[in-house]
Amino acid sequence: MIKTLDKIFVEFVPKIVDTNPHIFKDFTTYWSYTIGQVHEFLGRLPDTYIGDVSEKRFEKEKAAMFTCVRSPYELRIGFKPTYHLLLVDSDNKRRSFIDNDCIVCPTFDVGFKYINYEGSRRILQAGLDQFFLRQGDIDNGTLVAFGFKGKKVVEKDLELLLRFLPKKTIIESRCSYGAGNGMTSYIL
Repeated sequence: MIKTLDKIFVEFVPKIVDTNPHIFKDFTTYWSYTIGQVHEFLGRLPDTYIGDVSEKRFEKEKAAMFTCVRSPYELRIGFKPTYHLLLVDSDNKRRSFIDNDCIVCPTFDVGFKYINYEGSRRILQAGLDQFFLRQGDIDNGTLVAFGFKGKKVVEKDLELLLRFLPKKTIIESRCSYGAGNGMTSYIL
């Protein structure tokens, strides 16, 4: 039985956490990169999915929310600094960590109204092409991908993604469990 959905929510991690998370240490590069990633994501979608874009910045918190006004999907994408990475000094692995050892990277939250299969598939695929999916808890493998009916989660994780993505799709996920950059791949 196919469950009906009202909304879908996913959380993504920028791919640059694997190669150059240091860009998030500087306020200017943090903003230019994250704003650029939002615009790149929206550029992957048809204009009819987006409508006009309203932007609300919370610069002190290094967060922002972009709402696609007049979008039939009520599409929203925002970012906030919640992905923590500890840097390890290879010369002195035993020393205690200090504030400069931790880089706080943004995560990108995407939420949208479920209208139809094709639109939902396209939005999810655009996110997965550009970002890593965030894994919430390494112990039980929870992926931050949820389908809601009202306020109740009715589908999540791979079950939700299997509904919209073709079999053999590779899902790359990242988690900062224990402040490391944990990596997991899933094949649908």
